[in-house]
Amino acid sequence: MIRYFLPIIVSVVFIADSLFVNFFANQSWFHQWILSPKLTLIVLLLATIYINPKKGIQYAFFFGLLYDIVYTDLLGVYMFGMPAICYIVSKLLKVLQTNVVIITILTIVGITLLEFYVYEINSMIGLTHMSMDRFLTYRLYPTLILNLVFVVLLAYPLKKQFEKVAYKLTD
Repeated sequence: MIRYFLPIIVSVVFIADSLFVNFFANQSWFHQWILSPKLTLIVLLLATIYINPKKGIQYAFFFGLLYDIVYTDLLGVYMFGMPAICYIVSKLLKVLQTNVVIITILTIVGITLLEFYVYEINSMIGLTHMSMDRFLTYRLYPTLILNLVFVVLLAYPLKKQFEKVAYKLTD
């Protein structure tokens, strides 16, 4: 049962991503900002950190492909971006400590890198005509604030669960 924990939790947050998008899109006080919850990436990064980097990158590839199929018109952007971010974070953790502050900062940096990557790809092929200033003001900063709240709420409970999973998988 423990080996199904990660696929189940990532699937649940994958679905929750779209629920949060619909919730924030329907709220009148958020109408000027584009809030993009990245719960899937947050959980994948935490799994990469606490369970196993190889498993985290593999799941990031699969759920990145699923993200492209379900949510975007362009196949391959998230399929490449999510595993690349997980790989970068796993390599950074070889020289950094794994305390909650560092993990929070790395997760926010990972979300920032993914947002810039997706924005640049969409700009290059003409899917978006948003200026960099508008992107920063209306998309990136609100997205980072929202996801920072999610990281603060999820990091510690998921750390405990993922450490239990990692311990049981090594037995």
